[in-house]
Amino acid sequence: FQEDPEKAAMLRQYVYPGSWFLLPSNGIPPFDQIEVRRAVSKAIDRNRLVEVTQGLVQPAHCMMPQGVYGFFEDEEIYKIQAFDPEAALAELEGTEFEGGQNWPEITMIMRSDEEQYNSDIMANDIVAQLEENLGMRIQIESLVENTFRPRLYENRDQLVWIRWWYDYPDPDNGYYDMFYSGKPQGSKRQAWSNEEYDRLVVEAKGVLDPDERLELYKQAERIIQEDVGYIILVYRLDVYAFKPWVQNIPVNT
Repeated sequence: FQEDPEKAAMLRQYVYPGSWFLLPSNGIPPFDQIEVRRAVSKAIDRNRLVEVTQGLVQPAHCMMPQGVYGFFEDEEIYKIQAFDPEAALAELEGTEFEGGQNWPEITMIMRSDEEQYNSDIMANDIVAQLEENLGMRIQIESLVENTFRPRLYENRDQLVWIRWWYDYPDPDNGYYDMFYSGKPQGSKRQAWSNEEYDRLVVEAKGVLDPDERLELYKQAERIIQEDVGYIILVYRLDVYAFKPWVQNIPVNT
């Protein structure tokens, strides 16, 4: 469609309410060291993921996608995990991995049945970027959903490549449902835990003023990014085609 000027004019882009991110386990080496988690968070170029998927994702810097309540623009928070290869290597100074050396064997798990979302393309590029920028070599273990899901809840893997499609358009479905750590063991998607983060996302459930509520989620976002409980990377982007006589179709931001 993009190669045909007449067809290209029919295309419309929509930010789908879904996010892609990495989960580095803060309980398993080498990601038990926050310096390593911070290095990884600064070593991935989101724009390159846009390129390898031919524009079917959009760079993400906070948990909620554009067009959904909870999305915000905040330069200071956006800087926390911004791509900066030199800063990424600098995070490793003083650790046994200084200069991108001495890494142990690292495995990243992912679902194997999501090629339609370019999951495999992005996963392979992320692995390539981390080797280029940190000297970190990662093996990918692809699992079918019936195996991936119970494995995820065991919280025993070093690194997870995962996505979340929102069930309802509210940040509670992201900040709380995904990352609240007070859930019973066996029902948490990640090992990361932070008491202040948990307090904020529970408090936000009961705040009626949308501006005050958003401020609580911004505080939670800062905590999870600084502690690298996750590495937010891209939002899913869908493209639809409409004939020229179809007009006034709503398009989100």
